[in-house]
Amino acid sequence: MLELLFSDSAGGSLKMAAGMGKILWHSVSIGVIPDDPEMLQRVLQEEQAQWEHAVSMNIRAQDVYVLHFGLSVGDICEQYPDQKRLETIQKLFSFYPQGNDAANELMHNDKVAVILATGGTGLVKAAYSSGKPAYGVGPGNVPAYIERSADISLALDKILASKTFDNGTICASEQSIIVEKVIYDQAKALLKEKGGYFVTGEDAKKLSATVIKPNGGVNADVVGKAPQVIADLAGISMPEGTRVFVVELDKVGTDTPLSAEKLCPVLAFYTVENWVEACELCMELLEFGGLGHSLSIHSNNDEIIEQFGLLKPVSRILVNSPSSQGGIGYTTGLNPSLTLGCGTFGGNIASENITPLHLMNKKRIAYYNAPADFVLPTVSPVRQTGYSHEDIVAAVERALKNL
Repeated sequence: MLELLFSDSAGGSLKMAAGMGKILWHSVSIGVIPDDPEMLQRVLQEEQAQWEHAVSMNIRAQDVYVLHFGLSVGDICEQYPDQKRLETIQKLFSFYPQGNDAANELMHNDKVAVILATGGTGLVKAAYSSGKPAYGVGPGNVPAYIERSADISLALDKILASKTFDNGTICASEQSIIVEKVIYDQAKALLKEKGGYFVTGEDAKKLSATVIKPNGGVNADVVGKAPQVIADLAGISMPEGTRVFVVELDKVGTDTPLSAEKLCPVLAFYTVENWVEACELCMELLEFGGLGHSLSIHSNNDEIIEQFGLLKPVSRILVNSPSSQGGIGYTTGLNPSLTLGCGTFGGNIASENITPLHLMNKKRIAYYNAPADFVLPTVSPVRQTGYSHEDIVAAVERALKNL
């Protein structure tokens, strides 16, 4: 496991593990929770089994995360598409063969009590249709808006730190940068200095065709890959020191494929006049595959930040934070997690970060603790009618004759 972790995202993975451990360290996950002042004795009991389908994305961070889940809830059965990852932790948990048929069989297995589906939309829908309680997630086409009052250089440092973490595979990573026209020149120059390579012309078309499949969706060959690997696949050159590819766009939708979620170190770059236009553009980007997930804003204007928080159909508004690290809870107060619910905006049951506590049954033994003015009602004696059984039978017979 250590060899797997100590690589380009080793620090982030270990910090993620530490963050989740900090939350769970003093928490009881199985057994009796100490009595609380409200006289509610809670008992946590693990489910029969939890099932997670892990896609080949967050290769290092996801492993740490799954280990925490499994160790916390006591039992987990996982499908692992990546053989190296499987070999790394297969001694700790139960595993199941790959493929849709195996997934369907496992979801309907009587021993599986709850499903955690972290794969694509199809898998999440299948989990919801299984008849089992299920937690699902959604895609994260996260826009990052740099408002004119922000520290532009610092904002770009944070965006690049986020986008290069696990090479952009975290679903909360930025997919687009939005800047106002008044700071466009400064932002573009700084982004170039910091390792952003602006791809134009035919090279931009080649990059787009390589990253996004013809019918939509990210090409699995570029997911989590370094810039040089992507450049080689696309047949384009790049300067030494390139950290991310940047393509300027002016539209959102199928005609501009790179306006979608990319899961690799590639960013779209938009220019708007003001925060109102930025607000509208963020809505377009979210509706193009990111509803309910996350939005990033870099600003020192509290009124604009509040407007974005009130108006956007997302579960996380990340303020002045790297979006990846903020979304998973490392640089914010959110619960550490790599499974980020999208709420009803995105068709999910939960809008918060999913933690092992979501997979535990919590029983409550509630003791009598009534308020002082609570009075038990007295029991009234049965009122005597004065009629015998024979009288009642005779009355019913008379009524029937008159029908």
